[in-house]
Amino acid sequence: MEFFEIVEQGYDAGKAAWPGVDLPKGEFDERVRLMQVDPDNLLARGADLYLAVACAAQLPAAVAQFERTFLAPVPRQLGRVALTTHEEDELRQQLRVKLLVGPGAKILEYKGSGPLGAWVRVCALRMALDLKTAPEVAKRGDNEALDALVGGNAAAESMLDTEHHREAFRAALQEALAMLTAREKTLLRLHFLDGMNIDALGTVFQVHRATVARWLVSIRTRVLDDVRRRLSLEIGASSSEAQSLVRLLRSEVQVSIQRILGEESS
Repeated sequence: MEFFEIVEQGYDAGKAAWPGVDLPKGEFDERVRLMQVDPDNLLARGADLYLAVACAAQLPAAVAQFERTFLAPVPRQLGRVALTTHEEDELRQQLRVKLLVGPGAKILEYKGSGPLGAWVRVCALRMALDLKTAPEVAKRGDNEALDALVGGNAAAESMLDTEHHREAFRAALQEALAMLTAREKTLLRLHFLDGMNIDALGTVFQVHRATVARWLVSIRTRVLDDVRRRLSLEIGASSSEAQSLVRLLRSEVQVSIQRILGEESS
């Protein structure tokens, strides 16, 4: 059988397996040739390759199918790694980013040498083990993201003269971050650390860019309100430092709302 016939057969298998995922035949052909996919793999796993190529092309229907079929059941497939509910959510979010986001997305490396589901499980197992063995690394990343979220927190800390107050400020930030969901923390990392704009985030989370903007505003408002509340309890609402910090945080929320909504309308 000629290679173009094998490509045709793989493409047809993908169209049949993933209805609603409309990948142009030329794009599929170009990708499997560029990747030098083995003809036997293409014959055996044409449907998997079709979905992988469609995900690499960021087709929303393909990403949705990939998430439902391969990402959603992942935690149940990692029997020897016991994850908490929070860790399961974190794992799904990290997998989504690692496999599907950006020019370095791992889905670009899939060549059909094994079933797509098994390939995803191998990636998930490695990440699950990292979640269990390196919590401090993840925590440091979370704190960096929150620092960027708050913006100008160095100025806020300078307003608190004593070491006790500075420690209280950091503790309030960390506690506020811990209250966020895995999706919210992933959103913050991608936006504030990786520099992804709201259009790219909309693609990742399969929502309109205006929804992403609202999410960011909501998260920022809740975090800063939480920090303010915790500091008021710790320092005392009557102290001049706490009152100044409250005013600063209110100002930061307003600046954030204006900036994000400005991006939305640009």
